[in-house]
Amino acid sequence: MPGGPVPVQQPTGALGRWLGLISLCGLALLGNIFGIIATSIVHAKSRHKPMLARHNARNALNWSISFGAYTALLFTIHFIVLYVVTADEPYTGGFFPIATAIAIWMAVGVYHVIGSIVCAVKAANGSVAWLPGTLPWVGSPR
Repeated sequence: MPGGPVPVQQPTGALGRWLGLISLCGLALLGNIFGIIATSIVHAKSRHKPMLARHNARNALNWSISFGAYTALLFTIHFIVLYVVTADEPYTGGFFPIATAIAIWMAVGVYHVIGSIVCAVKAANGSVAWLPGTLPWVGSPR
């Protein structure tokens, strides 16, 4: 019998990062809700896993909630600007200021995709992955 037993790979919490990409499916806010639900489930299931998996699941959930909050905030700003600019007469101007919030949201969306992939790979390689811009919604695991 060549070699020894195959080492068992410990859970890393990378699944939460990959599931964060669910927010790309469907409508902007609906996809975010699905992503938050998916990462919440992974976070809840990681309670009895190694600390690495708990930290990565927590960080993935915090990022999913943060991305959802950024999306809701930017869409709210967009509709407020849209209402203020077009309240008296039809808007005949250019891109600015109407679509500024949507353009920022698209940039945050690209950051979300790239950051989720990078963090998932880091988590799968055994590191705690944290994405700058993540707000601390969920506390440290115990």
